[in-house]
Amino acid sequence: MKKFMIILNAVYYNRGSEALARSIAAICRKKYPDCDITLVSSEVDFEKSQLIEGIDHNIRRYGYVSKYSAVNLYAVFQRFVMKNVEKATYIRCKKVIDQAKKMDCVVVVGGDNYDQSYGLYYILHSLNLALRKAEVKKLVLYDCSLEEKDIDNSVIEDFKLFDAISARESLTYNNFKKFIGENLYFYPDPAFIMKSDKLALPKGWKDNQMIGINVSNLVVSGKYGVSEEQILTAYKNMIRYLIRETSYCIILIPHVMDGADLSILKKLYEEFRTTGRVRIIKNEQLTAPQLKYIISKCRFLVTARTHASIAAYSTGVPALVLGYSIKSVGIATDLFGKSDHYVIPTYNLKNPDALVDGVQWLIAHENQIRKRLNKYMPSYLEKTWGSIELFE
Repeated sequence: MKKFMIILNAVYYNRGSEALARSIAAICRKKYPDCDITLVSSEVDFEKSQLIEGIDHNIRRYGYVSKYSAVNLYAVFQRFVMKNVEKATYIRCKKVIDQAKKMDCVVVVGGDNYDQSYGLYYILHSLNLALRKAEVKKLVLYDCSLEEKDIDNSVIEDFKLFDAISARESLTYNNFKKFIGENLYFYPDPAFIMKSDKLALPKGWKDNQMIGINVSNLVVSGKYGVSEEQILTAYKNMIRYLIRETSYCIILIPHVMDGADLSILKKLYEEFRTTGRVRIIKNEQLTAPQLKYIISKCRFLVTARTHASIAAYSTGVPALVLGYSIKSVGIATDLFGKSDHYVIPTYNLKNPDALVDGVQWLIAHENQIRKRLNKYMPSYLEKTWGSIELFE
């Protein structure tokens, strides 16, 4: 029996990460139906959480809950006093490392976690190094997006720990080719192949008349050179335009939970709720497949979350993405040959009418976009399924 381990940072509040876990499991099970799959995440109650379809076991990344626990304090002592990073990591992640030794393949989902602005390098590298020293059978860094400016010597050293590395879009693949000689691959994000899960559509839904809108706490944080006020102004101007100049209705869709998206979406809802044309999804228990179904029934989608855009693209829905990293630009370039008009850089929202202009173009080119997606998506999905070769 083949045994796989999938390592993510967070799963149960981030619907994009959930989509990744479901899809990687589906890819493994298509080739090995009876395989055993362990999912690793950082959430406190992760081991007690309900298993995602296709997953056999949940393991929490850390063997402690409180940072003041004896286990963590001992790990802190080893790291900062004894300068023994390896031992500190083993103390913190003992269960993951011990179980990884039994696996045929450990899949570390890279995503854009190596982006220096996230400050996650030490956390990522320390576990990767421990897994390599534990002599796991195969260690794969999967589904990466990364700007060339973020690929410094420390990142290159981390890359050397892996038996195979894959980029999820061609821009990152081309960046990696400058630093990685062998064992480099390009496969689309696995979330493209995730199936949707049908459910009753939100109250007030109008078939073929809904525009889905998402905005996240990440893009309004100010770290991308645009203030929350400027971003909300651009979104509000777009919604006003849609209400005034079209017959479409708006559905506000969160994609990362625990209030991450809803905290911002609620501000938009309060601004327009009296119009009768704007609805909001407040149920944070909806799964990634359920949200994908809702997005698939939208006429268009405007989103700041990459995996919400993947839900749209993979179901033929034209999407306008607020891009804050290479991932959205790379995915749009692979699908359409360019990112112009499909991705609006976050800093462009200094122009209060940037989203108005963007959604006007999207609406005007709807048929062209749908034809492109319908024609291109089958081969794109087939390539995604092919990533099983990385895990063998």
